[in-house]
Amino acid sequence: DTAMGYQQNGSYELLFENELDAIEKIDYLNNFLYKELKTTAFNVKNEKIKQFKFNTQKVKALIENTCEGEIDTGLMMKSLIQLVTLLGVEIKTGCEVLSFSDTGKEVEVVCKNPVTYSDYLFMANTLSICTNAFATTLLPGYDITPGRGQVLITKKIPELPFKGIFHFDKGYYYFREYQGQVLFGGGRNTDFDTEKTTSFDLNIKIQDGLLQRLKEIILPYYQFEIDLQWTGIMAFGNSKQPILKQHSKHVFIGVRMGGMGVAIGSEVGYRLAEMVT
Repeated sequence: DTAMGYQQNGSYELLFENELDAIEKIDYLNNFLYKELKTTAFNVKNEKIKQFKFNTQKVKALIENTCEGEIDTGLMMKSLIQLVTLLGVEIKTGCEVLSFSDTGKEVEVVCKNPVTYSDYLFMANTLSICTNAFATTLLPGYDITPGRGQVLITKKIPELPFKGIFHFDKGYYYFREYQGQVLFGGGRNTDFDTEKTTSFDLNIKIQDGLLQRLKEIILPYYQFEIDLQWTGIMAFGNSKQPILKQHSKHVFIGVRMGGMGVAIGSEVGYRLAEMVT
């Protein structure tokens, strides 16, 4: 837990006027999940709207999820790299894979040589493709659609009144407190077609929308500055399930995390490793 910066501050769903009928489903969901969770997950916590200093003219209800936690994903990756390095794993980056071929005895992997710009050939006993949305270039026949996510983070805000994970608009927007800053992302649903891409460019329309919602809904009483803006690429398909399968005799696939890679990626990786071995 320490190596991932794990904290359990719960999460909250912000509801607007046209979404209040969702509250009627809380008892159903709590009863449905109780057998697995052994606790009541969801509670209405409207008194925290003012406590968190959200815009009470827009946020009409707040649903708390006591079972959700959060991690520091950068710290998680740093710790993972340190761990596997100690175990003897070598990590090579910056090598673009152009194609692969399962010969029946081994796998030939063709990569671009960034120095000579000529192709370079690797041989492997097995190949696992885990590049999520970017797998489309190597696996054109699979149901994988890229989904770009726009993100920004503020500079530190003194006396920020909330911690935990927050969502609104059916989960299309997500924000959290991180070391006194507000990390905020989403808005893909306002420009779906443009965001079906593996390009890391900023979508100014969505970034402006994030900034507007940050001012009007999340931080209406605070002065703040934006520190960084960036994008991340997710992978979606007709099914919510990830693609976890043996592609050919020596090639395996673990992709299409559906925007839930932080939550389910380690389990997918574990099952993929079992499949390979």
